[in-house]
Parts: sequence; structure tokens; C-alpha cells
Amino acid sequence: MTKSIFKNILFVILFISIAACSSGSIVNLTDAKNNVRKYYEDGQYINEMNSIVEDVIQKYNSVELKPNDAVVFDVDETVLSNFDYIKSIDYGYEHNLWNNWLDKAEAKKIIPAKKLYDFFVFKGAKVIFLTGRYWYSCDATYKNLVNQGFEKFDTLICRSEEELKISSPQFKANHRKNLSLNGYNIIACIGDQETDFVGGYTGEIIKFPNYIYKID
Repeated sequence: MTKSIFKNILFVILFISIAACSSGSIVNLTDAKNNVRKYYEDGQYINEMNSIVEDVIQKYNSVELKPNDAVVFDVDETVLSNFDYIKSIDYGYEHNLWNNWLDKAEAKKIIPAKKLYDFFVFKGAKVIFLTGRYWYSCDATYKNLVNQGFEKFDTLICRSEEELKISSPQFKANHRKNLSLNGYNIIACIGDQETDFVGGYTGEIIKFPNYIYKID
């Protein structure tokens, strides 16, 4: 079984799982996809994002940050949305197509996430982007972030060639630990996957919704 076929099967299983009704029965895959599409396109996603962001801003609004306080942001489905691209290929995954999409640097900012980013920049926090994207997509990722208004950040960390076989949770945990050892005080970690927070050194965990895919 090829890697791309295996990943497509995982996507099918995911959609069936998230769309199952409360009784545990399985719904039609087309219906599952339509439910996800409606969630993203009918305002539910933005409403949920706005609620999360407003709660965070309210919590930190009166907090005076220290010079070394930092916030770690994931990239995909955290500050940049790939929904339109993923929908265009019927919610599947193919490695080369995905890399071609990243190279275009055309992912759109997620507006509530941009508001939270602007808030933390205004508060004086150091912003770090930590993404599982690979080294060969790092330049395009940098360009995409800047083009979408994420211009002020301390660093963008992508997975290096030497980290190719490290799991996503371990990769991110390693870098958060290194950042902490190098003087950053991580006060919050923001991502769309549970794996964005495994391994500690996160500060407050801020989880954004993602019903498109899941990373283990």
C-alpha cells in the first residue's frame, strides 16, 4: 500500500468518525463531508474561533507581560487556513499535491487567529511559529505568513531533514523545551491538534477546532 493511499484511507476513517451520531452509528461519507463543509462555510467555525479568542484576550488583557514571555503558534489550521484547497480535492491527501499547494504560499489567514496574534504582539509577547511543515517548505511558509500580515515574530521553526523520522508531538516538544532552555518563558501554546501540546513547556494550552484532519 502506498503512503498516499494509506493517508487517504485515514482521511475516510476520520470523516466517518467525526460525523457519527450520538448513538455511535456511522453516517454516509458524503453526508459527513457536507457536515464539515457546512461547519466551515456557514459561520459555525468562525463563531467558535471568535469565542475562544475573546476568552483569551479577556484573560490576558490586564496581564503585564515580561520581556521574555513568549507565545508559540502552530501554522496550519491555526493561523493559516488550507480549507479551500483541501475541499477542492474532496478532503483527501496526496503528498506531492500538498507540497505544491504549500509552495504557492496562498493559504489565507484565519481572522480570529490574526486578532489573537495582533493582541499578543501589542502586549509585547515574543511570537514563535512552530510548524510540522518540512524544511523545503519553510521559505514559502515564511512568505505566506508575512503576506497574510504575520510580519512580527521572533522565529519560524520548521521540521529539518534530520528530524524527518521524529513524531510530530516529540518534534514540537523538543523545540519548546529548547526555547525554554534558551530563555523564552512560554506563557501560551496555540494549536489545532492535541499533539501540539504533548510534552510540556506549553504554558496555557489554547486549542482551536479542526474537523478536517487529525495528526497523531
